[in-house]
Amino acid sequence: MTPRSKPEYLRELVADKNRWSRPLTDEERALGFPGWSERGYLPHCESSENSEPHAGQARCR
Repeated sequence: MTPRSKPEYLRELVADKNRWSRPLTDEERALGFPGWSERGYLPHCESSENSEPHAGQARCR
């Protein structure tokens, strides 16, 4: 297994989380919700169902 950099690992982790979580609706996308994303340090989920971003192992509904 090839070692990955932290940014590569986070991008891969967020892509995996987006694959298994509920897809965002067109309305949510239009409102600017990104679903699972990261800013280089901690994956988090933002959708219309979340009052606050969820991080770590929390599930994006």
